[in-house]
Amino acid sequence: MTFWLKHIPILLISMLLAAPTLRAAQEATFLLSDHIDVLEDGSVIATGNVEATARGHTLFADEIQYDPETDKIIVPSDHVIYLEDGTVLHSQEGYSTAGMSELFLKDMRTLLEQRLQLSAGSSTRANSGITRMTDVRMTACKVCNPDVPPIWEIRAPSVIHDEERRFIYLRHARFKVFGLPVLYTPWLRVPDPTVDRATGFLPPEVRWTNHVDWGVKLPYFINLSPHHDITLTPYLTPNSRVFTAVYRRAFRRGTLTITGSYANDDIIEDPRASLIIDGSFKIWQDFNLSVHAEAASDDAYMNEYGVDSSTRRETSISVSRIRFHDAVSAQYTYYTPLRGRQDDMYQNNVFLGRAEIIDDTPIFGDTVTLSAFARSFDRGSNADITGRDMRAVTVSGRWHDTSILGNGLSISTQVGATLQTFGLTDDSRFGDQEQLFSPYAAVSLEWPQHITGPLGDLVFNPQMSLITRRGVAANSDLFDPVVVELDDVSYLGAETVAEYSPSVDGLRVSSGFELERLGTKSYARFSLGRVFLNDVDTQMQRQMSSWILGAQYAHTSGFDSIASALADQDGEIQRAEVISSLALGTFTLGLDYYFVQEDPVFEISQSISEWRGSLGWAWNNSFNIKTSVSYDNVQEDFTKGTWGIFYKLDDPYISIVTDFSYNFRDISQNEYNVGLNYRNECVDFLVLAKLDNDEDSDLDPASVFEFKVDFLGYTSSSNSVGSRKCKS
Repeated sequence: MTFWLKHIPILLISMLLAAPTLRAAQEATFLLSDHIDVLEDGSVIATGNVEATARGHTLFADEIQYDPETDKIIVPSDHVIYLEDGTVLHSQEGYSTAGMSELFLKDMRTLLEQRLQLSAGSSTRANSGITRMTDVRMTACKVCNPDVPPIWEIRAPSVIHDEERRFIYLRHARFKVFGLPVLYTPWLRVPDPTVDRATGFLPPEVRWTNHVDWGVKLPYFINLSPHHDITLTPYLTPNSRVFTAVYRRAFRRGTLTITGSYANDDIIEDPRASLIIDGSFKIWQDFNLSVHAEAASDDAYMNEYGVDSSTRRETSISVSRIRFHDAVSAQYTYYTPLRGRQDDMYQNNVFLGRAEIIDDTPIFGDTVTLSAFARSFDRGSNADITGRDMRAVTVSGRWHDTSILGNGLSISTQVGATLQTFGLTDDSRFGDQEQLFSPYAAVSLEWPQHITGPLGDLVFNPQMSLITRRGVAANSDLFDPVVVELDDVSYLGAETVAEYSPSVDGLRVSSGFELERLGTKSYARFSLGRVFLNDVDTQMQRQMSSWILGAQYAHTSGFDSIASALADQDGEIQRAEVISSLALGTFTLGLDYYFVQEDPVFEISQSISEWRGSLGWAWNNSFNIKTSVSYDNVQEDFTKGTWGIFYKLDDPYISIVTDFSYNFRDISQNEYNVGLNYRNECVDFLVLAKLDNDEDSDLDPASVFEFKVDFLGYTSSSNSVGSRKCKS
C-alpha cells in the first residue's frame, strides 16, 4: 500500500501537467515511475523503477525519455520489454513510437517459446508482427558462457521474423557446429517455435548396409493441411536410387498411413517396390476396425532398404467391440514367413481367421462364449507327409457360470462343445477330410480357508475339478495335442483342459490343494495335485494322468525362487523347471533349470536338460550389465550365451544399449545390436549398429549401421528431455 501511495501523486501530476501534449502523443500509454520531470518544451523524463504499458506491452527500465517533436519514447540504458504474447525482449538501448506500435532496439536478446534463443545487433519490430534484425545469432542450445560456442548455432547478417506466418527468414546464413562452419546457404526459411507442422526438410539419416553400401536419406515433409501430410524421402546410394513416400491422414474417427517405396539398383535387374497400409477407425456402434496390409516385389527388398525389418509379410483386418458386459471380435490374418522357406517342410503361406462373441449379461447367467477359428498352412513341397497342406475350421460354444456361497465355497460350472473339420492334401495317412465333434461339461470347486497357527497366518485352498468330454473322430491321431503350461495353479483348473484340449476323451478328475503364507518379510506357497483319468484312449494320456507339484518362496532380502514339476502316474518326472534369483546389493544372480522327458507324442526324440545362469550388475540406477549362458546337460555342451550393457543418464539424456546373442552350436544364429542415443535441449544424436547372421531365412545375413542427428528447438514438438543446466 505504501508503494502505491508514493507513486500516485507523481503519476497524477505528470498526467495533469502534460495532459494536452501526452494524451495526443501517447494515447493509451500508462506511465509509472519514482520521479517524472516535465520540461518546458513538452519533453518528459521518467527515472527510477520506470514501468510503461501500451497495447498490451510492458517496458521496465531505470530511465525513459519522451521527445514530443519526434513522438518517440527513448530508452538510453538496459531495459526489458514484455510483449503481449509473453515474449521477453532484453536490450541495452532503444526507442519506440508513442504507444509502442514500433520498437527499435540495439543489442537485443530474446528467447522464443522458452526454446530458441535470438540475439541481434539491431532489431526493428513493427505493429504488424514483422521483426527485422541484423547481425543475428540463433541457437536452441543452453549458453552458459558467451565465450564458449554452443553445440550449434546459425549466424546471418539479415533476419526477418514473421509472427503471423510463424516463419523466420535468414539471408546468407552460416550453420556452425562447436564454432566451426559446416554449411552456408544464401537463403533459409525455418519455422518459429510456435509451429507444430511446417513444410520443409527433416533431419537427414546416414545408413550403411552390406547390401547397398553407404547411403543418405533426405526426407522432405509436406504439410497438406492440419489433418493430412506426406513425407517424400529419396535414398541415395552408390548402387541404387530409392524413393519412399509416406502419406498420413487423420479422420474424425480414425487414422490412415500409406507407405510406398520404389527402387532401381544393381542387386536385381527388375525394378523393386513395396507398399504398406495401416488404418485404425472407430465405426458403427462402438466397433473398432484395424487394417494392415503389406506387399513387396521380392522378400528381401524392405529389409535391405530399412523399410521394414520384420521376418514375415503380413496382411490382417480385424473388427472388435469391448463393452462392460460383452465383447465381439473378428480377425483375418494372412502372412508369408521369410524364415526357413528354403526348406520345403516350412509353411510358405499361413492363413488365420478368428471370430468370437463373449456375453455375460444376466440373461445367460455368467458368461456365454461363441467362437470360430479357421486356419490354413501351405508348404512348398508336394512330397507325401512332409509336404502336407492343411485347412481347418474349429467352431465352439461354451456356457460358464461361477457362484460363491455364503461359507466361501466357489463353484464354477461350464458346458460346451467343439467341432473341428480338417481338409488335407499330400498326406496319405488321412483322408481328404477329417472331423471331430467333442461336447464336454465341467465343474470345479474351491474353498479357501484362513488358518492361524504356529507358522503364522496361512491360507489353505483345497481344489477339485471334474471334466467329462466325449470325442467322436474318424482318426484321432490327426488332431494336434495341446501342451498345457507347466503351471500348478492353472493345471488343476477345469478351464485349462475343458475348452482347449479336444483330444481329451472320457472322464478327468483332478484334486489338490494350495497352501500360502504371507509374512512381514517373506512369502511362501506350496501346491500338490493329482489328475485321474478313467476309460481314456487319447494321445495325451500320459501327460494328463499325472502329479503336479509347485512351490515358491520369496524374501525381502532379495531371494526369489519358483519351481514346478509334472510326473506321470508312476512318479517319473516328465517336465520340471526351477527359476531362482538372488539380489545382493548392486549384483543380481540367477540360476534356472529346465527338463523335458523324451516324448514321441510331441516329437521330442530325446530328453532335454538345460541349465541357464545369469549375472547382472547395476550401478546408481543408470548403468547395468547383464550376461547369461545356457548349458545342455544331456549334450554336455554350451548352447547359447547373451550379454548386454545398458547405460542411461537424464541430465543430459544419454542411453547406450548393447545386446549380443551368441550360439555356440551354430554361429549363423548370432545377433549383435549396439545403440547410442544422446539428447539434450538442442540436439538428438542417434547411432545404431546391427549384425544378424541368421541364415535360416530368405533374407541374407545383414549388417546395418545408421546415423542420425536432429537439431531441436525449432518447433513446438521439441521438448526439454535432457535439458542441461549451467553450473554455478
